[in-house]
Order: sequence, then structure tokens, then C-alpha cells
Amino acid sequence: MQAELHFMFRQIPWTGLNRHLLIPLLCQLMLSENILNASSFKEIISRELDRRCQANDRYSLRSFARKLRLPPSTLSEVLNGKRGLSKDRAQAIAHILEMNPSETEYFVALVESVHARSQKLRALAKSRVEQFRELRENPIHADRFKMIAEWQHLAILELSRTEKFSSCPIWISQKLGISLDQTREAVQRLLRLDLLRKEGERLQPGDDLMQTSPHDIPSECIRKFHMDLLKKALLAVESQSTDSRNCSSLIFAIDASNSQQIQQAKKLIMDFNRKLNKIMTTTGRQTHLYCFSTQLYCLEEAT
Repeated sequence: MQAELHFMFRQIPWTGLNRHLLIPLLCQLMLSENILNASSFKEIISRELDRRCQANDRYSLRSFARKLRLPPSTLSEVLNGKRGLSKDRAQAIAHILEMNPSETEYFVALVESVHARSQKLRALAKSRVEQFRELRENPIHADRFKMIAEWQHLAILELSRTEKFSSCPIWISQKLGISLDQTREAVQRLLRLDLLRKEGERLQPGDDLMQTSPHDIPSECIRKFHMDLLKKALLAVESQSTDSRNCSSLIFAIDASNSQQIQQAKKLIMDFNRKLNKIMTTTGRQTHLYCFSTQLYCLEEAT
């Protein structure tokens, strides 16, 4: 791929040809819909607990409290509205839940709007909350969110650079295995964001240089992007020959208390991704679209 979308470990290096330094995140203020639509900080915490319980039947409030470094009784009281949070505690929870800076600011403002020590601080926090909520009415915010969360946007951008690319929505949908409605919606979104442009009836890549902070990407976007591509990978295992794909895995035991070991593994993966991307996008013709993904995770069940 010319544009390497590397959401893993919250790092987003995009590399490719000289003209191409595309980071189509497009805004420094990006909140996930799951957080932006919450009416209170308790709702954000509760939704995250529900999400984890749905993903793992053995997960519980006690497990979540341990993750948040809170006594289970304290977490229960917070969720039931019987206890508040300090600003420091709110920031700590946001960090543990891997919220980006904008999400953290909104979460802390929700807490401060109710539990700040002075009326003045509560009023300031409420004003900040209202500023964030205005994003709900901004259609560009929704476009940016979906651009990051849904893999087909990046795929269409890269597909437009291949030799036999056709601007026909039916051709694009058949190539990517998505519906015609998904194709048309994605193309229109890319046009609105100026990432695609029309020259007559032909679609062309739009602005090549757009950049914003990778740390402002909502974790909800990251999860959806990866989960959708993992589903595509499962289909490829069943439908594609080994001549055109490669699947390999390593299972190993490590010292989990040695955080440097994990960080070193992440760096090795990122370095390899950059090198592979450079080799694959700067040599030869561009005729087909491929995806390379990596996963590093703990195989043990959370308890």
C-alpha cells in the first residue's frame, strides 16, 4: 500500500512515494461517537464496562475496577451516582482507557461540570462540554470519524492508483467485496473531504499532504478498523491460495512484568512495516490491492 494505516499501538506512520505523505485524519479534535454521545462521565464508564463484558463472558465489575485501580465498591458507587471523581482520578481513568487527548479533555470536563470544587470551575467545565457537543451537529466530524473507522475508504484511495482502476461504483464494489451503497457512500465522503477529486467522470486521488496528530484518533475507530480487516483476513484464508497470501503466527511465553520487552517488540513491528511498505510501493507496477496486518496480544483470558 502507498498509504500505510498503522493504528496498532496508537502510532500512525504513513509512507509511500515522494508526493504521498497522506495522513487523512483531518482534524485535531476527534472524538468517538461512543464518547461524544454520552450525557455523563458515568455513561462513558458504564458503556466501556458493557463493551468489555460483551467481549468476555467472564469479565465483571470487579475485573473492571481492578483495571481502573479502584476498589469495586467505589466503582459501583460512581456508576450509581453516589460518588464522584476528582480531576486527577478522571485523568487517570482516561489514560487507562486509552482515550486520546480530545476524548480525555471531554471526559474530564464532564466530571468537572458536576464535581469541581467551585461553582466557577463547574461553570467553565459545563461551557467546555457544550463546545464539544456542538460537534454532534457538524457533518464533517462524522465524515472524519467514518473515514478512519471504515477500511474501504483507504482501500478506494489506494485502488484509484492502480493501472486498471475504474471509477464505476459497480466495479469498485466488486473489487472490494462491499455493497454498492457502501461504495457510493465512501466515494462521496472522500470527495467531500477532498481526498478524491473528479476529473470529468474519472476519480483521481486528491490532496496528497494532510497531517494531524496521530494521538487524536478515537480508540473506537481503531477497534472497528482492525476488526473489519481481521474479518477480511479470515475470508482470505478460506478463499485465496497460498501463492497469493501468507499467514504465520508465533506463540511464546514472556516476562509480562518487563514492559521494555513489549515496547521493543512494538518497535520491531513498526520498523518492519515501514520497510515493507517502502519496498512494496516503490518498485514495479501497481495492479492489485493488498493488505498487510500484524497482531501482538496476550492469549490468556482476562479475569
